[in-house]
Formats: sequence, structure tokens, C-alpha cells
Amino acid sequence: MQRRLMTIAPLALLVAACGASAASLGAFKVNDKDANLSSAVRVGMPPISGAARMVLVLSEKAPPAGTDANLTLIADPNAFGASVNAVLLKSEGEGWSNTTGCSVAHPASKSKHGNYLDANACKLTDVSVANGEFHAHLATAPATKDGADTIAIDVKLNVRMP
Repeated sequence: MQRRLMTIAPLALLVAACGASAASLGAFKVNDKDANLSSAVRVGMPPISGAARMVLVLSEKAPPAGTDANLTLIADPNAFGASVNAVLLKSEGEGWSNTTGCSVAHPASKSKHGNYLDANACKLTDVSVANGEFHAHLATAPATKDGADTIAIDVKLNVRMP
């Protein structure tokens, strides 16, 4: 059900993407093969049951301006090279959280349809919004598995809010 929410709900996206680029956001490996995540884009989504939503798209290549990065990745998980994306929710009176997990695409993956890690395996911590930027730490345990693939994520996020 969570995977279905992650792929269907973004179809009604608000096209309000804000991003940041850096040399590298941190470590991202699948089956011990590194990928350099250098682009972080925030895609706004309509609220659901009073909770604000956004999708974080972390990728090797920056999406072209005006592109809905999340919809592009649903259609082609490798559109921007290796990538990690997560739907984040913010309930009233609470901070942003990753309740649905992360979708992962990487050329070294044995799964050619991408991988999925639930929220227990793909943790969002140290979340804050300051000076118009979303700050957080997104990480997995060092040897998290999805099927035959071993996935390791450890990235620091600084993404502009709209």
C-alpha cells in the first residue's frame, strides 16, 4: 500500500520545484558501486488530510528547468542517472517526516525496475527548516537489502523551500 501511495499520489503534483546543487550530497551506493548525487530538488504536492506534502528527488543529474522531476522518475527511474526520492509529510504541529520510505534507482542495481526501502530502512532525521531551506539527514543502515541489492544512503540535505 505504501509503495502504491508513493507512485500514484504524485500524479496530482503541483509543479513547484525548488532545488540545490552541490559537488556531492553524500554517499549513495548500490552493491558497493558509488553514485554521485549532486542535485536535490523539492517538488510540492497538494496536501492530504491536512498534511503538507513534498517529494525530495536526489539525483546525479539535475532535472531540466520546468521539468516535474518526480513524474519524470515515475516514467523512467533512470532519467537523471542514479536517484533517490521520498515523499515527505508534515502534519499540523509536527515536523517533516518520511513515512512512506524511499524509491531508489542505480545502474548497479540488479532490479531494473528500481528498488524500494520502507521508512524503517530509509530514515529521515535532523529535520529543520531555517532561512528558507529544508535541512535533513537521509540515511540507511550500512548494508540495507532490497531483494538481491545492498543499498547504502548517507546524505545531508539543504534544499530551498518555495
